[in-house]
Amino acid sequence: MFRERTLPTSPVKDCKREIIEIVGVALLFFLLFIIATYPTITVFDSHFIGGGDTSQNAWNLWWAHWAISHGHFSLYDTSMLYYPEGVTLAFHTLSPFNGILGATLQALVKTNLPLTYNLLTLLTFVGSGIAMYLLVRSLTSCPLAAIVSGIIFTFSPFRMSRVYFGNLEVYSTQFIPLLALLLIKMQRAHRIRYAVGAAIMLALTTWCSLELAFGAGLLTCVLFLLGIKSYKRRDWLHTWAIFGITSFGLILPVAMPMLLHRQGFPMEANQLAASMRNSADLLGFVIPDNTLNSPLWNWSALGIKPWISQIYAQFYGNPCEKTVFLGYTVLGIIVVTMLRGHWRLIWQWLGIAVVFFVLCLGPMLQIGGEILVGMPYRLFFYLPFLKYGRTPSRLAIYLVLALAVIVGYGVARLCRRGKAGYYIAGFLGLLVFLEFLVIPLRSDGSLLKISPYYAILAQQETESPILDVPVDLYGAQGPAGSYMLYQTVHQQPIVGGYISRTPPSALSIFEYPFIHQLRARLYNDHEPYAFSSELIAAAESDLEALGIHYVILHKDALSEQEAVLLYDVIYEVLADPIHEDQYIVVWERDL
Repeated sequence: MFRERTLPTSPVKDCKREIIEIVGVALLFFLLFIIATYPTITVFDSHFIGGGDTSQNAWNLWWAHWAISHGHFSLYDTSMLYYPEGVTLAFHTLSPFNGILGATLQALVKTNLPLTYNLLTLLTFVGSGIAMYLLVRSLTSCPLAAIVSGIIFTFSPFRMSRVYFGNLEVYSTQFIPLLALLLIKMQRAHRIRYAVGAAIMLALTTWCSLELAFGAGLLTCVLFLLGIKSYKRRDWLHTWAIFGITSFGLILPVAMPMLLHRQGFPMEANQLAASMRNSADLLGFVIPDNTLNSPLWNWSALGIKPWISQIYAQFYGNPCEKTVFLGYTVLGIIVVTMLRGHWRLIWQWLGIAVVFFVLCLGPMLQIGGEILVGMPYRLFFYLPFLKYGRTPSRLAIYLVLALAVIVGYGVARLCRRGKAGYYIAGFLGLLVFLEFLVIPLRSDGSLLKISPYYAILAQQETESPILDVPVDLYGAQGPAGSYMLYQTVHQQPIVGGYISRTPPSALSIFEYPFIHQLRARLYNDHEPYAFSSELIAAAESDLEALGIHYVILHKDALSEQEAVLLYDVIYEVLADPIHEDQYIVVWERDL
C-alpha cells in the first residue's frame, strides 16, 4: 500500500541534499506566492491579503495577542465583544495556532496587524508547497513531479478562493500533506515516531481550523481502512493506539470548549439547511470559478466570462462556497495516467478522491442549482459532534490532495522518459499554475481609512465600553466586522461583534428598546428608523444598564438620511458630541 521509493545513498549526503532541496522548494513557492497574490507584495505591511472575512480573522490575531499580553489565557471566552456579558468563541473560527504564532510575531518582532496576517498567509503557501512536495517526493522519488503536485495543492482554485475571501483558518493547509505522509510511513514501518508525528500534524491542523480537522479526521479514517488488511494485527494496533491517544490529548484543549458550550448553540445541532447552502454543485468541479480574477477565463474575446457567470448564477446557496474547480490540466493528466494503466500505484488515491468528491456534494446532489437526490453526507447528521459541520464544499481540499498525488505519479512516469519528459513535465506544471492564477488578487486596506480618533481612545487608562451605531450583532452582511477591526486600534470593549456562530444569548442586547431600534438593517430587515418620545426617554437607562462610555455613529455605514436622523436622536439623548470627522461622530457619557 502507498509504495514509497527509496534510493540507497550516504546518510550525510542524503541529509545535505534534502536540505538543499527543501530550501530550493521554499524559494520557488515564495516566488510563486508573490506572483499569485500580486499586487499585495507592494503593500505587504498595510493591506491584508484578500477581502471579505479578513477583518474577522485579523481580529482573531489581535485578540490572541491582547489576551495573552493581558494574562487572559482562555482564548475561547471574551468580554471584548458583545459587552457587557461577553461571548464564548467555542464555535468561532478562532484558529488558535495562527493566533498564538501571530501573537509571538507581534510581541517579539513588533509586526503590525496587516504584516502579521500576511506573514502567516505566506507561511501557509510556502508550508503547503513544501509539505505536498515531501509527500509526493517520498512516494515517487521525482522532485519535479513533487513540485507539480505542490503547485496543484497550494494554488488550487478552492484554496485561492479562501485566500480571496479572507478565510485564513481554511487555507492554513500546511500540515495536511504531512499528516498523510506520516500516516503512510506509520502504516508501512510501524514506528512510534511516525505515530507521534502524525498525531502532531493532526493536532496542528485542528488548532488551525476545526473544519480542516473534520476533513483530516475523515482522511485518517480512510487511510486506516485502506491499511487494515495489510499488516500484522499486533504492530498495527500498537501504532494506531499510540496515534489515537496522542491525538486525543493534543486535540482536547481545542475540542473541549465546543463540548462544554454546545448547549448554548441549539441551532448548531441541525445543519441540514446550512449544509445545503454550503455544498458543492457538481458543475463547479468542471467549470472555472465565477468570482476570481483568472486571466485565462476572463478572455472577453471568447465570451467565456458571461457564460461562466450565467451558470454560477443558477447555483443554489452561498456563492462563496461554490469554488471547487479542479482544472482541465489536472483532469487531463489524471485521465492519461489512468489510461496508461498505473492502477497499482494510484488506486488508493483514487479511492480517497472518490470519497471526498462525494462528501463535497453535501446532503443533496445539486447540478446547476437543481436539487436532486440524497447523498451520503446526510449520515453525519446522526453522529455526535460531526453533526455540527455545515460546509461540505470545504472538504474539497482533500479531494485536491488526492488528485495532486495521482498527478505526481503520472508526471514521475513522464520524467523517467528522459530529458524530453522533464521538459513536458515542467511545461505541465507551468500550465497548471497559469490556469489557477488569480491576478490581481484583491487586498483590504481598511486600516488606512479609519478615524485617527481611535488612537486617542486607545490611551484611556480605564475600560471604556463603546456602542457602535448602527448596532450589529451578526456581521456577515453588516458593519460588525469593521467595528472589530477598529477595535484592534482603540482597544476598548464593544457592544456587538461578528463571530462565526452567534449564540442566542448574545442577542439579549436587543431586549433594550433603544438599542434594538439602533440596529443595522440586515437580512431582509427593512423597517425604517423611527424613535418615539418614549423610546428616547428610555435611551439613557438602556445605555446605563449596558455601562456604555462612548457612543460612536458610523456615517459611512448609513445612508445620508439615516445618518442625519440617528445623529439628531443621539444628540437629543447625549447633547453635543466630543468629536466628529469624515468617518465618525463620538459622544461621551458621564459615568
